[in-house]
Amino acid sequence: MEALLWIAGIAVVWWLLDRPKNIEPSHSEADMTSYSTAVDHRDDNDEVGISWEIQRTRPVRKKPRGSEGDWVAPGETTVIQGFTIPNGMIYVGDWLTPIHDYGNNHDASLIRPSLAVNKNSPDHAGDTLSYWPSYSDIKPRARAAYLSFLSKGVQDPDVAIGYLFLYYYGLERRLLVDLAECKESPEFARLIQELNRLADLYGDSRSFQGYVSNLLSYLSLRDGASYAPLSSSESGDQHHALWLKLGRTVKAGAPIDDTLALHWLHADGNTRFRTPAKRLPDEFRTLFKVRFNQLYPQGMKLRPNKSRLTIAYRPSARACGGSSCPRRLC
Repeated sequence: MEALLWIAGIAVVWWLLDRPKNIEPSHSEADMTSYSTAVDHRDDNDEVGISWEIQRTRPVRKKPRGSEGDWVAPGETTVIQGFTIPNGMIYVGDWLTPIHDYGNNHDASLIRPSLAVNKNSPDHAGDTLSYWPSYSDIKPRARAAYLSFLSKGVQDPDVAIGYLFLYYYGLERRLLVDLAECKESPEFARLIQELNRLADLYGDSRSFQGYVSNLLSYLSLRDGASYAPLSSSESGDQHHALWLKLGRTVKAGAPIDDTLALHWLHADGNTRFRTPAKRLPDEFRTLFKVRFNQLYPQGMKLRPNKSRLTIAYRPSARACGGSSCPRRLC
């Protein structure tokens, strides 16, 4: 018995000598906190206590695994999970550098070939999509439907709107970030052409039409160009070109003619057209101009106020969050 007690005593002493002097609490990277070294202090009773100081810090971004995402140029063909995508204009890879500090490496538009795809049960209806879809987060069924949509040339008029926005996010990032200083490049012109094609094909979606027309008008003002014609079919109070033209007309003291007034009427978010105006748009346009010129034979003149017109663009993609995106040289 004495021998056993002697061995146990040696084991206890060895454990006391060999144990770690400082023990840090376990925590995950998601906590985004840093912990200081434990500080020993003695109180009045000569007992040992341990205090922890917690400091909030910026998260340390680890270098992502895999290959950086590449932009597939217009007209280039790529194969992803057995789907042949013929026209390019997508980002493909494992990660993309976030545009903002709060962004993550998985840009919403980035197609990550390593992620699972369920070809046996594609979600063509988009039932599993969230309001802000991201290729990294959507279900394997949804990825199969999206890749199928791309493989068919992005021309299915009945596609679920979430898949259309996934594609649009990539175009938006490319134009606002990568090609911000490259408006003279052939690729820039090709992407503008693609946006106009999408606007014509998916004009029935008011949300998508609003984002596309807003982006085109913003780029037009930024570059001093005309990337999209101003038509009375364009709606929504975000149309920069229209508000700029109205503001300049009023400031110059010039009258507003019947055509500009009709654009204004269509763009005003408070306008509610009745059934005859919707079913017979050409007749409505003609009648509007007749009545307008009867009331304002010299055009309608407005007195300018002191408020200044502010033009801002709010991207649809979360990766570009905020009212503007930083620029990069091409």
